[in-house]
Amino acid sequence: MNIEKKQIISEYEKLIDIVRCYPDIERNTLAKLIGISLPTLANVINELKDEEILLTQSTDNIEIGKDSLVINPYLGIYVGISIGASQIKVTLVNFNFSVLSRNVFEDLRNQSGIFREEHYSNKEENPFGYVCVKTPESYDELVDKIDNIMQNCILLDKYLKNNNSCVMGVGFAITGAIDNKAKRIVKSYNLDCLENLTISYDTLIFGNRISYFNENNINIAFENIARAAVISEKYNLYNKSNINHQHKQKRNIACIYLGSGVGSGLVLDNILYRGTSNFSELGHIQVCDPDFLINDMNGNVVEDTCTCGSKNCLEYKIRTNALKMTLKEFKSISATALKKKICEAPDKEYKMKLLGYYIGDAANTLINILNLDLVIFTGKLTVLMDELWKYLNQTIAGNRVNYTTTDCSIIVSVYGSLAPSIGAAISASDVNKDKLTWY
Repeated sequence: MNIEKKQIISEYEKLIDIVRCYPDIERNTLAKLIGISLPTLANVINELKDEEILLTQSTDNIEIGKDSLVINPYLGIYVGISIGASQIKVTLVNFNFSVLSRNVFEDLRNQSGIFREEHYSNKEENPFGYVCVKTPESYDELVDKIDNIMQNCILLDKYLKNNNSCVMGVGFAITGAIDNKAKRIVKSYNLDCLENLTISYDTLIFGNRISYFNENNINIAFENIARAAVISEKYNLYNKSNINHQHKQKRNIACIYLGSGVGSGLVLDNILYRGTSNFSELGHIQVCDPDFLINDMNGNVVEDTCTCGSKNCLEYKIRTNALKMTLKEFKSISATALKKKICEAPDKEYKMKLLGYYIGDAANTLINILNLDLVIFTGKLTVLMDELWKYLNQTIAGNRVNYTTTDCSIIVSVYGSLAPSIGAAISASDVNKDKLTWY
């Protein structure tokens, strides 16, 4: 893609983003949202069609004589990289913010030669395409692993350029306190290889890779892992094939993510909430124990405190009371292994009840304070939800204050543990945006 086309995309980014979410939008409504006249809108649409940024398809759902606008998905690819305590995951998202399916991903992988090294795998059953690799234990190993991923991104870009496309952005989702403007990891307690380190993007990524990205106008973005998750979940609500599409008009959303810790991404009044104090670390709020809890660790050895220094925070109590795991065990366990461990335990029902209480209580805190209309559970929680629903329901229904003005729906992500990498990819679409807004 040439520089001129990228400049056109940047100039009309708001229009493009609205059409991504509402392809059947009426022209009058679109013109009002953008703040231009109908004749000017017609000229802009024609320009975007000439550049093959917008396509059209016939529809009976909008104004007579008008075609539905469609984003050209083949213009470019965004790469999303989530760095968790146990795994680094890489997913690819097209220009319409749709995740590449497993089959499409594998075809592209074979044709372009990307991620062919033996340490990359994607063995878990999933309809979406991705590769993953074990998170290294040392900082030097992490940098080497990131550099290998960057090599593959460059290889992908060169392949796509030969097919009238390109890599348009690379986004990182990382656990901990992330400065998205400065592209900096401020603090990440759950990543052993980054303990007590503050890392800038130009330290984590080698200079020759950054030079290539700059020369080819490829954006680099950094985001907290829970905020990246809510970005992907919010956009996916607009996807007509998503089972949760009915919730697309929800404007106040919390996405509760269980990974190596517990995080929460927020969308308030259709704006991604970042705040000033890294709110995403929901896991370190203080919580009370339920009345039925018997404080007996059965001889298990656990840490003296959580990484935040407390024994009363949500993460610590989930890990030690409900799951009876050390921090090291919990960080390294996969979602499927966690489900197996719980379901095969003789005290399975007790563990599920306690986990449902803690997660439900945290969800209620957000619902009651922020008057949310949607909560999405994602990450490792998605594989547990069949067993967990009844306990979550009991807690949320029992503690909901009766004077909130909206009904809050509770749903489960279709992306699961891939949500952060997908959101990271989307966050790389416009790194200069002051705030991420839906319309």
